[in-house]
Amino acid sequence: MKNTLFIPLTIIFLIALGCSTSDDEALEKKFGKQINKNGLQLFYTDKITEEEANRMVNFLIESESVDGDEKTIQLNKNGRTYEFRMVVKKGIEQDQEYIEIFRNFTIELSEFVFNNSPVDIHLCDELLNTIRVIPMSPASIKENSFEEVSNTSAYPSDLVQNFMNACMQKGSNQEFCSCVLDKIQSNFTLEQFMEIENGITNGTSYPEFVAFTKKAREECLRSFN
Repeated sequence: MKNTLFIPLTIIFLIALGCSTSDDEALEKKFGKQINKNGLQLFYTDKITEEEANRMVNFLIESESVDGDEKTIQLNKNGRTYEFRMVVKKGIEQDQEYIEIFRNFTIELSEFVFNNSPVDIHLCDELLNTIRVIPMSPASIKENSFEEVSNTSAYPSDLVQNFMNACMQKGSNQEFCSCVLDKIQSNFTLEQFMEIENGITNGTSYPEFVAFTKKAREECLRSFN
């Protein structure tokens, strides 16, 4: 494992906390199954496999991030996007230096734990209520992860990546952007899409394409709700 993991993970877990309640049965009913090891309390929902949960625990232990102090994490999955949910000290969600560290951490989790799948980090209060979501940095996501999520064979990888980056920079997650792109690819050839893109750049209006993408976004939103 890369040595570079140690510093960001250590910083992250210095501000991690444990849950405020100790009723294991009640906790598991609300947050999912749990693994307790070296002070780490890791919950995982039924969207997460036991293998994935253990892989996360091993990753944290091997990177020397688990040191005996109580820390609480929950793993969940929304569509293809994994959620790494952690209890943090109040105010951390406003600290831009930590936010950038978390963004980089999503890449480490994706690569070493979740097989290059997209990952969002949820900063949570002591009851694991989300305070702030840190999405995976679009500029750092590998091209092959786009290919795994999307049917990208119709469009070249540089076009796919540009589309995904532009979509995610507007605040959408990778799963949603990939869904929209799949619908576009299923209805427009590469030549048609390039013609439309170039036309829009030059000020040409394409009301039918705009209506189609609006419908595609609505359908993708419904599929994830």
